[in-house]
Amino acid sequence: MNRLLLGLSSISLVVGMNVGVLAADYGTPMMAEPGMMTGPGFDWDGVYAGVFGGGSVDAFGAYALGGGAAGAIFTLTDDWKVNVEGSVGLYTGASSGWEAEVSGRLGYAIDDVMLYGMGAIGSDTGSPYFSAGMGVWFAATDNVSLRLEADANSYFGSGVIDWYGVTGGAFWHFD
Repeated sequence: MNRLLLGLSSISLVVGMNVGVLAADYGTPMMAEPGMMTGPGFDWDGVYAGVFGGGSVDAFGAYALGGGAAGAIFTLTDDWKVNVEGSVGLYTGASSGWEAEVSGRLGYAIDDVMLYGMGAIGSDTGSPYFSAGMGVWFAATDNVSLRLEADANSYFGSGVIDWYGVTGGAFWHFD
């Protein structure tokens, strides 16, 4: 009887110790990798610079476009943002040339995503034009964002849409 009582006591002691150890073992805490986003959402406010590329189509053919842009984003309310940007780029295809543009955007930010409308004026190898479009901007890390934009463009005085474009870009947001 004593042996049985001693055996049961030993088993319950070992099981009790293991349960206590398991209950206290929370595992290794997860830490954010450097550059990973943490917190309530992306801070869209501030100055940024980056590169873009894409293509366009007009009555004469298709074009490839690439360039750089820099701008600033300001908060109107918690979710509404306004943006001013300058960009320059080169294109090639049915013809080759350069573009320079000043654009403005009004966007609605939902955490790490901003949907926006865009308007711009610019110069296509010396010919003035205006542009209207829309796009979506994604925050990839605390400082990097990715953007996709579609627009329609018209030379001043033409009265028609002269070309359509789609661009994508990557941008660094300075703190």
